[in-house]
Amino acid sequence: MFKSPKLYIQIRRNQVTAVNLETGEEVTQFAINPFSTQRVVLAKFDPANETILAAIRGLHLKTTFFAVKVVIQQLEGAEGGLSDIEKRALRDIAEMAGAKKVYIVDSEQKLSNGDALTIIDDDSWR
Repeated sequence: MFKSPKLYIQIRRNQVTAVNLETGEEVTQFAINPFSTQRVVLAKFDPANETILAAIRGLHLKTTFFAVKVVIQQLEGAEGGLSDIEKRALRDIAEMAGAKKVYIVDSEQKLSNGDALTIIDDDSWR
């Protein structure tokens, strides 16, 4: 049986890092068209989606027959926690990139790959 790829996506201002949690391979992609402003990290959906897709393509995943499970985290501009609107934007952008399940981390402290994998594998985590 095929397993869904498991990714950890880190969002910074005009930069996305995608990590394949099963292989440890990591790709950082800088936005060609900026998606951040001085005030908001995820201000424009289309350029953010393009950047995330480019990072995922860099991992050379085969995702045509099954969807991806994603832990997504905004690592900048989330002092005091993410607003509901920011969480929705992160969920939407991950789903636009093909995620079947999205787990949002509301912290600026970068996770280890093991911690991100635990979040995906623990069905009770939300």
